[in-house]
Amino acid sequence: MRWIFRLIGFVVVLALFAVGLVVFLPSERMAALLETQIEAATGRQVTFEGAVKPSFFPQIGLSTGPVTISNAAWSDGGPILKAESLNVALDVRGLLSGDLLIGDITAVSPQVLLETAADGKVNWSFFDEAPVAETQASAEAPARTISLENLSLTDAAIRFIDRSNGSNVEVSDIDVAIRAPDMAGPLDFDITYRRGGDPLQLSGRVASVQSFLDGANTGVVADLTAGSSSLKFDGVAAMDGSAAGKFDANIASTAKFMQSLGLTAVSLPQGFGRAGRITGSLGLKSSSALTVQNLNADLEGTKISGNLNVLLAATPKISGSLTTSTLDLTPFMGGESSASGSGWSTAPIDASALSAANADLALSIAGIKAGEISLTGIGANVVVDAARGVIDLNSAQGFGGSVTGRFVANNRNGLSMSAKATAASINMRQLLGSLAGYDRVSGTGNASVDVLVVGNTMQAIMSGMRGSGNLALNNGEVRGLALADLFLNQGSDGGSTIFDSVTASYTIDGGVLRNSDLQAALPQFSATGNGKVDLGQQSLDYTVIPSFPKAADGNDLIFPVRIQGPWSSPKIRPDLEAALKQTLQADIDKEVEKAKARAEAEVEKAKERARQEVADEVQKKLGVTLEEGDSAEDVLKKKLEQELGNGLRNLLGGN
Repeated sequence: MRWIFRLIGFVVVLALFAVGLVVFLPSERMAALLETQIEAATGRQVTFEGAVKPSFFPQIGLSTGPVTISNAAWSDGGPILKAESLNVALDVRGLLSGDLLIGDITAVSPQVLLETAADGKVNWSFFDEAPVAETQASAEAPARTISLENLSLTDAAIRFIDRSNGSNVEVSDIDVAIRAPDMAGPLDFDITYRRGGDPLQLSGRVASVQSFLDGANTGVVADLTAGSSSLKFDGVAAMDGSAAGKFDANIASTAKFMQSLGLTAVSLPQGFGRAGRITGSLGLKSSSALTVQNLNADLEGTKISGNLNVLLAATPKISGSLTTSTLDLTPFMGGESSASGSGWSTAPIDASALSAANADLALSIAGIKAGEISLTGIGANVVVDAARGVIDLNSAQGFGGSVTGRFVANNRNGLSMSAKATAASINMRQLLGSLAGYDRVSGTGNASVDVLVVGNTMQAIMSGMRGSGNLALNNGEVRGLALADLFLNQGSDGGSTIFDSVTASYTIDGGVLRNSDLQAALPQFSATGNGKVDLGQQSLDYTVIPSFPKAADGNDLIFPVRIQGPWSSPKIRPDLEAALKQTLQADIDKEVEKAKARAEAEVEKAKERARQEVADEVQKKLGVTLEEGDSAEDVLKKKLEQELGNGLRNLLGGN
């Protein structure tokens, strides 16, 4: 918008050039005098090619051939203005009174160059560069009324260069009409831009031409329309591009509106700017910053409100806080999973939006829907820096419980994503159904996940996933699987299994989830499990092993259950091989126990024989009689006590 204000200022200055042309209409050396006077007033070199001719019908005025006006001294960009011709018409009433009442000024096919230097200087500030003597002379001259009935630029091309931020924008096919009956009063403008699609038309009023040209904040109302879309502004603006006021945008079609601007239309999903109404108050600080307060948007049912600050640069940075209604992110997922075995989508995921702007936003979102995933009551912080986005999910309700975590999407060198999240009191059927299209398991509990994926399609993401996680469930059911019957080889697919609790941890590598520590407590027995789930191929190969000593009917042979095949319709059957191995292992264990018992008995017998042999040898050597129950150690103790007693009696003189 700042360039619109600058364009208005430039065309007004151009009108003043035309006033200088008319002053010298009676001169025989018209062209030379025009060049000299305009150069003296502006400090710019003016060149007319061909004659400057007066005209008397249908209006009194003059016309020129090709005209060139040089640029500011500090610029190396070429002339500020080149035009094929310039036509000026006078109001006869002004000639009689001595005032300059310009009827019409038309510049044919002008090429305009508007520049801002790195230090903030602008190349359209003509009068600031005029010689002091000329300025003083003008001040001493009698004041005359200046009127501009109509200034027209037809088929104009305008180039905007801002050396402070490196921007360089060029637009063409522009028509401009300016009306300023009194330079001290208001200025009305109409600008038409034809680049593609519906013509873009900007009309409005500047409250005071002279105040605006002097750089002061001046009242401005403007209405930008393209087909059925419109953007209205009511506030103040200045020549440096700064502005403040209220705006009201009513966009019937964003794609058509962008085409009218000469831009490539962006295909947006419903609810994300395809059309909508946006109101608020803006503050624009030249080319550096934009603030939007009291933002209210209705994007085809998606409601957004809040306050934003935007640092304007090649990659804008947006900060602030927003509150939104439920957002449907399904169109951004590049296709959804298929639970029918047809596989994941291979449609590319477009993550280019991560490069459009940097951001630091606090979000309060009523809900998010992404395919089968649904979250509500979301509080989050979003940071985007150089195509890397981080969402810190501080609070959210989903899958019947609560979810928190950090989610990262990085599109700097190809798309990669990571998730580190914790879910409490979740409904497992909702979770597995939403994330993997698998709804046979139900139950309530806690889960955690820490995964990393690389790829730009759902197929690549699910096939390359790696990470880890765990879960703990209570009071649930496995539908389509009657484990008790299958364990005893008395049933087939169908039925269900009720469990009291299930715990498990897992690792994921190359899109394959592996688990080896499943523990399940069921009303009549317990079970363990191990196996793998191929996330990329949507298949599984898992074995569940029961744990109870004997079946109710006295059958000692217990059958583990193997679940194998696509998870949409897996084969569930007793694992005969595992059952035989289990039974054989049980027999081996029994024989080992028997052999161990026999060995222990033989060892005890050998010990007893050894003790008896030692006792017999002690009796023979020491001449001591063993009583029943005495051990060799007891005999030695008695013999030692006897000898000590005899020695003491001899020492004391006794026998």
